[in-house]
Amino acid sequence: MTLSHTDDSGFALLELMTVLLILAILVSIAFLSYIVTTNNARQITCKQNQRILTDAVSIYTADHRIDPNDVDDLEPYVRNFANAVQCTNRDGVLLEYNPLSGIVTCDNHP
Repeated sequence: MTLSHTDDSGFALLELMTVLLILAILVSIAFLSYIVTTNNARQITCKQNQRILTDAVSIYTADHRIDPNDVDDLEPYVRNFANAVQCTNRDGVLLEYNPLSGIVTCDNHP
């Protein structure tokens, strides 16, 4: 009596493809979560920079008894001015000061 014994020590192609599909789904979920979180952080940082510059407008007005003409007048009142005046989207947009309203705004994050 002879017994037939087959050696099935490897993975089937279907099993391998299933594992790769699950990994691809998990990586795409993680990547999308990273993108959303980074965009939210950039928006929050830009809004915070707008608040910092708006506070600097108040200090400038108190010191000089006139409103600043533009954002560049606020440089002595803001630490790390070069980063604070630029939008965090890294597309070169600078924050703007409107002397009529006294508000600092960003075109990317109104």
